Amino acid sequence: MSRDRSNHAIYFILITILIDTIGFGMIAPVMPQLISQLTGEGFAAAARYGGALMFLFAAVQFFAAPILGNLSDRFGRRPVLLISLAALGFDYVLIALAPTLIWLFMGRFVSAIAGATFATANAWVADVSEPSDRARHFGLLSAAWGRGFMLGPVIGGVLGGEPIRSVLWSRSGGIRLYSDSSFRSYPFRLRTMRTQRSGDSIQCTSSPGQCRTWAGHTLVVGATIMFVNAVLVGPAIERFGEKGAVFVGFGAMSVGFFVFAFASESWIMIAGIFPFALVGIAQPAIRGMMANLVPANAQGELQGATASVMSFTMIVSPVFMTELFYGFSREGAIIDFPGAPFLAAALLVLVASGLFARAAR
Repeated sequence: MSRDRSNHAIYFILITILIDTIGFGMIAPVMPQLISQLTGEGFAAAARYGGALMFLFAAVQFFAAPILGNLSDRFGRRPVLLISLAALGFDYVLIALAPTLIWLFMGRFVSAIAGATFATANAWVADVSEPSDRARHFGLLSAAWGRGFMLGPVIGGVLGGEPIRSVLWSRSGGIRLYSDSSFRSYPFRLRTMRTQRSGDSIQCTSSPGQCRTWAGHTLVVGATIMFVNAVLVGPAIERFGEKGAVFVGFGAMSVGFFVFAFASESWIMIAGIFPFALVGIAQPAIRGMMANLVPANAQGELQGATASVMSFTMIVSPVFMTELFYGFSREGAIIDFPGAPFLAAALLVLVASGLFARAAR
């Protein structure tokens, strides 16, 4: 493939992932309210239903992603990607029309089956990139993904003042148009914030600035990781090589998690975000190394398997980390340490580094 055609394909893939993730992020601010409307229950119950929806999505993707990856090897990346986007558009139409909660579960099931667009996009990037450029292009793809998740909730929050289902209609409409035309609560906040229960809603009784802290920090995290993906991946791989970039990214990420675990002030959390964001160097480097080890007709299978593993972590990690958080932050806990999940994450990253070192040999 010529360099111009390769660049055009990369741009198409980046725009696809950007639109897809913007749409996915748009519904996040309104989904709890929609669940409450359908069930007649408060936001506490909505959170439990939302967790069940996330579990269903991850569980179905665990099995569907490898199948979709193999289909893209057999029939081509573009048809599979466009069919997936059309199915996602149908999912949001289904949710927008939902008269009962079961419709939401049906929609999540459909979107999980057809929603492995990131895996197909990764395989397409591997197809059109030279081996030496793959890690850098994977970094750009991750940056588009991160930007979508930054913009989506903002747009969804703005539209949240409108009727809830208008957000879902705008999401499904965007998918159809495009197809046709082509952290958890922070430890330092747990110590300083107090909440009181009023019916089924939770009201923050500290300052409004504290109530907005989570959104502000996640925005900084998204922006810094996006910058790393878009700008630093190429220079890092040139300087350290792909293997070295993985070790640098994992090491910096573990430092960031360690800082999060023991943060007692907001500025300490901010300081930890910057080393944490360097994980954006490691992920594209790993994808590039894996893509260079398999033939062109197996890239979809590889990326599908990778997406399946990531879906498995989405099933296990929320349960494990939330239980760990509860055990160390509940009233009467033997040790009051709400940063325990972050410390556990730091240790897991170090274990992953050791496994990678062994495999890299």
